[in-house]
Amino acid sequence: NSTATVTVNVAGQQFFVDNSVAGPGTGTQADPFSTLGAAVAAAAGVNGAEIVVKRGDGTSTGLNNQVNMLANQTLRAFDANRPRLVGPVFVATNTRVEGIELAGAPSDAIAAAVAPVSNVTVRNVLISNSGGHGIALTDPTTTLRLEGNTITNASARGMQLQLVDNVNVFLTNNTITSPQLDGILCNTTSSNVNWTEVG
Repeated sequence: NSTATVTVNVAGQQFFVDNSVAGPGTGTQADPFSTLGAAVAAAAGVNGAEIVVKRGDGTSTGLNNQVNMLANQTLRAFDANRPRLVGPVFVATNTRVEGIELAGAPSDAIAAAVAPVSNVTVRNVLISNSGGHGIALTDPTTTLRLEGNTITNASARGMQLQLVDNVNVFLTNNTITSPQLDGILCNTTSSNVNWTEVG
């Protein structure tokens, strides 16, 4: 007889949202929640949860909630048909925001509720008409990826990054148009900020 070890990687639980359904839904792909708030509430405390938002009816009806992400969570579009959210979205450690639209957030569209946060990715997000900065992060650590985002008409800066220590920054293919202040402001007080990829 012999023994073997098998490792099975299980993806985090997914909570689906589609504002075109009657709802309220249970959050499965076959029976999605009709509101973002229901998905955020269901994902609270679920390590590795993914909130997956469908295009729905193309409006922000039912998708206008503040999103407080917890560690190891993802907020993303279901597919290439970008859903229209309002925000703001507050990221945490090991979080990813991808493929969504944030239109008319009353404050910074994407920020961290508590600093520092580590390993944050914001990719292919369309941000418009935010009441503050498009993206505002203070003291991100380890890895920060801001890739392929489009930010227009921010009431302050397109991006404001306060980089303190020990972070690898990937800042690529972002487009910032018509901010009230700077397109991108990066402040750092450390020599341990590594600009791994900028373009």
